[in-house]
Amino acid sequence: MYGCGLRMSEVLNIHIKDLDFGFDKLYIWDSKSLKDRTVPLPLKLTEEFQLQVKRGEEQYFSPLDF
Repeated sequence: MYGCGLRMSEVLNIHIKDLDFGFDKLYIWDSKSLKDRTVPLPLKLTEEFQLQVKRGEEQYFSPLDF
């Protein structure tokens, strides 16, 4: 949060679609003054975010859904 310069409300509104692992960016929509912006995704946290996304997929999508 502090490394990327994010506000608490921005952190609470992050969705999976906002993470771009290909370009190592985090998209912030409708931040202060209703402006959109991108911040660099720390390489140190990229692997942790990918694991969290995988855990979420395993939890919410069963093999029968596909």
